[in-house]
Amino acid sequence: MTPPNPFASEPRFEIRKLEPQHIPWANAIITHTNRYQSPAWAVLYHDRNAQTLYNFYHSTEVIVGHCINSGYSYGLFDTQYAFKNPAASAPTNGALLWDFSSPDATREELEDQMDFPLVAIALAHDLFHTFDKDAMTPLFQELPLLGRMFTILDGLDTRDPASWKPTAPGQVAQRNGTNTVRGYEGKGLAKRMAIWHMRLMAELGFRGIQIETANPAIDKLWLNPPEPFRAELDGDL
Repeated sequence: MTPPNPFASEPRFEIRKLEPQHIPWANAIITHTNRYQSPAWAVLYHDRNAQTLYNFYHSTEVIVGHCINSGYSYGLFDTQYAFKNPAASAPTNGALLWDFSSPDATREELEDQMDFPLVAIALAHDLFHTFDKDAMTPLFQELPLLGRMFTILDGLDTRDPASWKPTAPGQVAQRNGTNTVRGYEGKGLAKRMAIWHMRLMAELGFRGIQIETANPAIDKLWLNPPEPFRAELDGDL
């Protein structure tokens, strides 16, 4: 059974399970929104050029792929999306057109080259089948402060691991991406998707979802879930 569609009154938007062909799109959304829209990373790394974005993109391919291949990641699609470059993008119903050899590409150029109808993502995977920690190394090399953040949060978490860590598949989900394309923000899309995803994972038998964030808006969303769900803050810095 699938939870009620939170976009039933807005047929323009459709929630769909993300498939392997969506990995480049989802990865582009993660890297572009974190580079230019994040209240943390966009400020801390504001002086980097597009080459850093490309490096960021390549450093997260394995992580994004793992989440999507797990079967627990979903995206919001704009069914009325108009292609900016129809000749290149329409034949495949969307395309990522970044030129990875162009380090001087601007934010706007990169955004226009994300020519696909995926506008928001909710990435997750089963924590029992999490990716190898070595998969995070390239990302921490690109964003060293992110690695530091995880280290500090681990130190602040005083929970008994036996109280929350999964002992089998289907117990705890790990959220890895809550990102919305610029132009679609401020419409409550992420909130509605998050609540829908909570309900879906509960119906699938998961007893909990873990998430780390670096965005006060996402904090507020996840710390105030609707009943019957409840949230616990296990580390804050």
